[in-house]
Amino acid sequence: MKRMHVLSFTIALCLFFQSILDCHATFVEQILGNTKTISLANTCTADPPGHMSVHYNPAGLSKLRDGRYISQGFAGAYIQRNYKFTPDPSFQLMNEFTAVEDDPLSYTTGKVKNARIFLPGIGPVDLPAIAAPVPLGISYREPGSPWTFATTIYAPYAGGLSHDDEDPARFQGKSVYLQHIIMASPSFSYRVNEKFSFGLSIGIGMTALGLITDARAPNELVAMTKVIADATAGFEDSFNALDLFPMFGGGIGPFDQVASTELTLRDSFTPHFNFGFLWEPKDWFAFGAVYQSPIKLNLEGRYKFTYSDQFKKVSEWLGGSALVEAFAMIFDIGTDKLENETGRVVMKDFQFPQRVQMGVMFKPFRRLKLLCDLHWANWSTTQKFVMEFDQKLQALRLLKLLGYTGGGTTMEYIKNFNDTWHYSVGIEYKLLDWLSLRAGYEDRQTCGHDNLFDLMSLPDVDYYGAGIGLNLPRGIDIDFALGYLTYKEGDIYVPNDTSFNLNSNDFSKPVYNPYAGQNVETNFAAYLVSTNISMPFEVVNEILDGVMRKVGLK
Repeated sequence: MKRMHVLSFTIALCLFFQSILDCHATFVEQILGNTKTISLANTCTADPPGHMSVHYNPAGLSKLRDGRYISQGFAGAYIQRNYKFTPDPSFQLMNEFTAVEDDPLSYTTGKVKNARIFLPGIGPVDLPAIAAPVPLGISYREPGSPWTFATTIYAPYAGGLSHDDEDPARFQGKSVYLQHIIMASPSFSYRVNEKFSFGLSIGIGMTALGLITDARAPNELVAMTKVIADATAGFEDSFNALDLFPMFGGGIGPFDQVASTELTLRDSFTPHFNFGFLWEPKDWFAFGAVYQSPIKLNLEGRYKFTYSDQFKKVSEWLGGSALVEAFAMIFDIGTDKLENETGRVVMKDFQFPQRVQMGVMFKPFRRLKLLCDLHWANWSTTQKFVMEFDQKLQALRLLKLLGYTGGGTTMEYIKNFNDTWHYSVGIEYKLLDWLSLRAGYEDRQTCGHDNLFDLMSLPDVDYYGAGIGLNLPRGIDIDFALGYLTYKEGDIYVPNDTSFNLNSNDFSKPVYNPYAGQNVETNFAAYLVSTNISMPFEVVNEILDGVMRKVGLK
């Protein structure tokens, strides 16, 4: 009867979690944890997943077997994301002079071509799917000791994709990646008694961020330069002494590509810590919690801005006559005709947020486990992305005429992230003594806002997982898992002039609305696959010894 009361409380707790989660969604965290966490959709704080306990709850290391153990995982992810652009017939630039039907992106579609990852020592690589031999963990405990020591290599944050060169999505990321890999995680757990354990892990990570994107600015003021330039074409024959015509050097069309940008940033040392505890008052009930500290980054790297011919003509025109050059000097607008600009860039005050995850495990029957977790992430620490460049850039200086206030050396991209709360549930059934079946669901909430949506945003997502676990003789465990993520609302539709980071018609918001005049529709799906094997070091040594004997090396 007591178990049924606890079961009722657990179900009520999960429903309460769901009812308070009206806030918006998680970003790229915990997509590829390990095989067990994928199958349970990250519901594991009260039933920690082997060596990946260093991330999900270090106290769970106390549940590993005595002696030296090793585990090796492999994970893959295939991403599908599609885009559709349809013109808003009510949108016009300069009244009748420019119609949205003139936009070459009207009635076009796009899709993700490849996944993109960064390989240390190699650089960014495009692959049909993300694939990585992670996690890799080892642990040691003296028989009978309350202390367990471990370290694991894993990727708590990872995401990246690329598009074709002519894909319409290229104006918000021809290719992009953001990943954080824990290269070492010295950890320990201490079993206080049979009911309580606690643990600590220190993560030593490396972070990589990269972006290649084209840029354009379909707004009224940009369109005006083209209209005025066309109206003054031919005046140079009559007023050649002024060097003013055609105005703006021919101007820039609102749908013309202005520039392309390439950024590569790294931080090779990004430490943080995880602290957790596990309380198991009964063999059929457990409560666990973990605190993950923020990962503060000092991302530094290089940039390259390459300018279009029309942009260069405008810059040249600004320095082509004493009158216009004086105007440019007053407003600090660049007048050099530059092919490109390169240098050093720093991303300021960016961090992966601190997180808290807590959960319960309940066994109403000997072979059945029910799990429920609550997740909190402090994404509100990120209100904007800020890039500091080592020189005044032509593009940013010219943007001041369109109302940009970030300055010539700073690029600001407003996001206004919210903290997120969401829940996940899991179930494990031990069908046989050596075979377990698992399934899970995570209600991943977005950390973003609808009015700041862009093509890289991830709205609310449903995460489904399923898998099996095999417990074989001699302490060998093998796990398999599949995962599926998709938008909670199906296709996402963003009407024209509803997002300041996508398609706003406000000409004073030049950073960044490349799809002004377009209704944007997008959908998303990700397919995950993972396997993991763990075994004692003694078994590994025996396997290697047998292989060496077969090939004649021993």
